[in-house]
Amino acid sequence: MDFGVLKYWLEIKERYPTFEFIHGMGLGVAFVGNEPAGETGELFSMSAEQVGIFQEYFFEIGSKLSAIADKTEKLKFTSQQLSERDQQLSERDQQLSERDQQLSERDQQLGSVIGN
Repeated sequence: MDFGVLKYWLEIKERYPTFEFIHGMGLGVAFVGNEPAGETGELFSMSAEQVGIFQEYFFEIGSKLSAIADKTEKLKFTSQQLSERDQQLSERDQQLSERDQQLSERDQQLGSVIGN
């Protein structure tokens, strides 16, 4: 991997305290300043074990959200297909109704011709 972003991130990691989320395409957080404070400071001062737990937690959440997003896209696609199919069926029903009307009119015409 020789991506510009990766190179830049490696440079940032050398200069500043960082934290990396490892799920998906990855996300890095860098602290640029004097000292991180509060909860932000805790992010940069965790032990290796805590970092692993934290990353795993967000990996699980990210995986579940990705699965939900995939299912949502499939549902949208299926819903669109069903909507198109409903439209086609409605058009066919209309055509059949028109044909039934034409047949009824012809039956009446034929009845008048035969009845005379």
